[in-house]
Amino acid sequence: LGSCFVLYPKLMYMYELTLNISLLQIQTPWFEIFTSPSVWAIVIVHLSQTWGFYTLLTCMPLYFKQALGLEQNDSVILTGVYSAIPYTLLFVVSLTSGQLADYLRSIGVPTVIVRKAFTTLGMFSAGSFILICGYLGNTSVTAVLTLTLAVGFTGFTSAGYTVNVLDIAPR
Repeated sequence: LGSCFVLYPKLMYMYELTLNISLLQIQTPWFEIFTSPSVWAIVIVHLSQTWGFYTLLTCMPLYFKQALGLEQNDSVILTGVYSAIPYTLLFVVSLTSGQLADYLRSIGVPTVIVRKAFTTLGMFSAGSFILICGYLGNTSVTAVLTLTLAVGFTGFTSAGYTVNVLDIAPR
């Protein structure tokens, strides 16, 4: 117990020393951050993906209720189930896409190619399936299928732009 009291001042001194050194040596390069094309690409993709995600999250139950005619009292549960299916696939795709991206990087595919491919796959396939739903989604089966694929494919972006912030960070 006595050694803890002896060790504590030494640890505090080392902590203060490293804190002072790190504060003096590191300055945030705000100009470089705000003028970086990579940062702006991440911001734009993030805004686009988040807007689409929350639009589908909030409007999908209303679409199932009004456009597909699920307006009976007992169909509230069915509307909830229909709305939850796409996010179940999103969960699975998000987990597996990270593993697939790591595998591709381990066999020599450049990180920038992996990130761009996964972001492109997630964003464009989701948009394509939403367009397909607009033309073919007049039955509950096709609507649920196309919207499930649209939301599910956005899971690929978790191995794309989402972790790209760590790739461009200097430390």
